[in-house]
Amino acid sequence: MLQAALGLGRLDAWIEQAANNPWGLLELQANPRATGEELTRRFDAAEAWRHAVGLDTQFETNVSPYLKRLLRGGVLELDELRELSLLVTVLCDLKVQAEGFSPPIRDPLESFSDYDALARVLVRSVGADGQLRDEASDVLGGLRRGLTQARRRLSESADEVVEDLDRQGILQDRFVTQRRDRQVVPVRAGMQSRM
Repeated sequence: MLQAALGLGRLDAWIEQAANNPWGLLELQANPRATGEELTRRFDAAEAWRHAVGLDTQFETNVSPYLKRLLRGGVLELDELRELSLLVTVLCDLKVQAEGFSPPIRDPLESFSDYDALARVLVRSVGADGQLRDEASDVLGGLRRGLTQARRRLSESADEVVEDLDRQGILQDRFVTQRRDRQVVPVRAGMQSRM
């Protein structure tokens, strides 16, 4: 359960305890966010985001294993990274908002670890479209740059071959069509043997 993952059970207990005495009840009523409306809004927004991007994993999961694996230098699947990024962002937002909360609510939120650095790494690594960005690792960025350069060289090489065949008068015209990952050029009748 997400609340267990974030340690929010203590928060519920403190809210309930504060509501049992007049001063605590007055303080909770004075601060509408302390009733859980703000927290509910944030989790609803996170859940809506999860549905919008078509994330298959359940948002109501304990992500502490993901965090432990990531902090140990382990590897996470992309959907795990996106889920972790979302939850860490919620945690960071809650810590920032904690200053405006009443003490029974602020204290447990302030006891959470500081995940700002992790949130920055995750935001830098996972793009808004949910895909890994080149900046996710030096190796990934290098591989993607190498792939882009190889595709460009292959395209230039194919263009040179087409130009050479056209200069020799072998091609009927210079239009190239794509068929099932192959490039097809129209060869003049009687010139197939020269190919």
